[in-house]
Amino acid sequence: IRERLVLVENIPALPRERCPELVSALRRVLTDVSRVVDVFVPLTDAHVAKGYAIVELLSNERIADALKALSQHKLKELDPKAI
Repeated sequence: IRERLVLVENIPALPRERCPELVSALRRVLTDVSRVVDVFVPLTDAHVAKGYAIVELLSNERIADALKALSQHKLKELDPKAI
């Protein structure tokens, strides 16, 4: 399973209630590359995203494509300053 995991760093420090938006955004970015099995966004004790997410893809065959898609996308629409 480890070969199908992608670490997404530098995500916005969103409160827990906005994490579903982050998960949806990550799924949208990766949907053309591979089927997303799961997205895990760890939270701090204050219930804020820690700044990274772990995405599990269906197959490891498109990991390079997934990394490229993520590097070309900015999650600006989820900027916590926009709340």
